[in-house]
Amino acid sequence: MNRWLAPPVDHVRIHASHGYAVAALVARELPVDIKYRDGVDAVSALARGECDLAGFHLPLGEFRAACADTYRRWLDPQRHVLVHLTLRKQGLFLGKGNPKRIAGLSDLSRDDIRFVNRQHGSGTRMLLDLALRKLGIDPDRVNGYSSAELTHSAIAAFVASGMADVGFSVEPAAHHFGLDFLPAVDEDYYFACDRTRLERAPLSAVIELLRGSAFHASVDQLQGYDPSECGKLVDLDAGLSGAGA
Repeated sequence: MNRWLAPPVDHVRIHASHGYAVAALVARELPVDIKYRDGVDAVSALARGECDLAGFHLPLGEFRAACADTYRRWLDPQRHVLVHLTLRKQGLFLGKGNPKRIAGLSDLSRDDIRFVNRQHGSGTRMLLDLALRKLGIDPDRVNGYSSAELTHSAIAAFVASGMADVGFSVEPAAHHFGLDFLPAVDEDYYFACDRTRLERAPLSAVIELLRGSAFHASVDQLQGYDPSECGKLVDLDAGLSGAGA
């Protein structure tokens, strides 16, 4: 066989929703290629065989089923399994000292509040849409809701610079930019992958690292992150429903 026509695949291809635990994994000396994209794009890429790990997140509680349905169409319980990465907190990013006296999501409807949002298709924006509608708030009437930033750090930077009064994202970014953080929801971050590849290199090396104490310690240093289940395999249906959390 001509090796130039069939080069060996020696990197784990990761398509994932942006997150600090994912970044901690990529920072390790492992053969991985990362593409940050929204969770739906990630799991659809997995279904097409374009990546080996697809990262997405699901809230604990009442909005989980609605969010899970967005991913379910791309995932096959017979073919795919979930690997737990971390439990993490999402909430409101506020200027230091909370100068606008924002008490919760209901304050996003105020005329004097400028909001900065994640991009369309992101799991964070999907969750926020559901939460606001439950409160009787039309997301389209929130000042700044049509904005679209691709990372948690970008959300924090907007609030820290004074370009927005509030954002909604994961806790480490708020602390990194010196912001106040008001927790709103806990969520599971998962990698979906093909069952048949779990024990084959190079993916097996990544799974082994996820289960190691050194990686757990690095994720544990992130505010609002809990790696106690990191590397645990979760049946697809149990994970999407929350029964495997």
